[in-house]
Amino acid sequence: MIEIKNRFDRSVLYTAENAQDVRAAVQEAARANADLSCADLRYADLRYANLRSADLRSADLRYADLRYANLRSADLRSADLRYANLRSADLRSAYLRYANLSSADLRSANLRSANLSSADLCYANLRSADLRSADLRSADLRYADLRYANLRSADLRSAYLRYANLSSANLSSADLSSADLSSADFRSANLSSADFRYAENVNFNRVDDLRILLDQPGMIRAYKIVTKDGYGPFNGGIQYKVGQSYEAKANTGESSQCGAGINLATLPWCLAAFYPGFRLLLCEFTKEDIACIPYATDGKFRVHKCKVVKELKPEDYGIDSDGRDTGDILVPAPEGA
Repeated sequence: MIEIKNRFDRSVLYTAENAQDVRAAVQEAARANADLSCADLRYADLRYANLRSADLRSADLRYADLRYANLRSADLRSADLRYANLRSADLRSAYLRYANLSSADLRSANLRSANLSSADLCYANLRSADLRSADLRSADLRYADLRYANLRSADLRSAYLRYANLSSANLSSADLSSADLSSADFRSANLSSADFRYAENVNFNRVDDLRILLDQPGMIRAYKIVTKDGYGPFNGGIQYKVGQSYEAKANTGESSQCGAGINLATLPWCLAAFYPGFRLLLCEFTKEDIACIPYATDGKFRVHKCKVVKELKPEDYGIDSDGRDTGDILVPAPEGA
C-alpha cells in the first residue's frame, strides 16, 4: 500500500492499496482523476510515468525523476520542480504558470504550447527543448541554457533573459517585446521575424552580420529580386531597370522586418525567395543610403536610394529560372587533396 500525502499538513490525498511503488501509485491516482494538488512527491521516481492531465497543482516535486514522463496537459501551476529531472518529458500544453523550475533539467523536453508564464526557470537546462508556441510571458530565464532550443513563435514578452544562453536557438517569429536581454547570448541563433520592440539591453551588434555594411567605404553592392516585368515581387511600386537610379521614402524603424523603401538583401536570401519568373538584380549604394537594418534581420535591409548595376543569371549561382538548385556549383577540393 502506498499513500500520497499533502506536503503541508501530511493528510492523505490518495491511497493505492495494491501499488508496489510511488510511480504505480501516482499513475493510479492520475487515472482516477484524483486531486493531487500539494502532493509530497520529493525525490519520487516517476520515470516513464503516464500522468497525462494529472492535477499536480502546488505539488512538491523537488529532485523528482520525471525522465520520459507523459505530463501532457497536466496542471502543474505553482508546482515546485526545483532540480527535477524532466529530460525528454512530454509537457505539451502543460499548465506550468508560476511553477518553480529553477535548476531543473529539461533537456530535449517537449514543451510545445505549454503555459510557462511567470514560471521560474532560472538556471534551468532547456538545451534542445521544444518550446514552439510556448507562453513564457514574464518568465524568469536568467542564466538558463537554451542552446539549440526551438522557440519558434514563442511568447517571451517581458521575460527575464539576462545571461541566458540562446546560441543556435530557433527564435523565428518569437515575441521578445519588452524582454530583458542583458548579456544574453544569441550567437548563431535564428532571429528571423522575431519581435524585439521595447526589448531592454539588447546589443544587436553581437548578432546582426549586416551591420558590417555601416562601416563600408565607397560603393556597396547587394541583391534584389524582381518580377519578370521588373517590379518588386511583394508590394510592387517601382519598376527597376538596369542602369537606372531609384529613390524612395523608406521606413527607418528597425523593428519592422519589411517596410516601405527599397528592399535589398543578401544573395542567400534572394536565392531562397526566388520563384519561377523572378529575376535577380545587382544594386549599388553607399552606407549613407542605408535607411534601416532591421533587428535580427534574416538578410533583408532597406535603402533610400540605389542604382541597378546589372541583371545576373540565376544559373551562375546554382539555380535555374524556377529557383531550383542545378547542382552545377562545385566546391573545390582542398589544395593537396
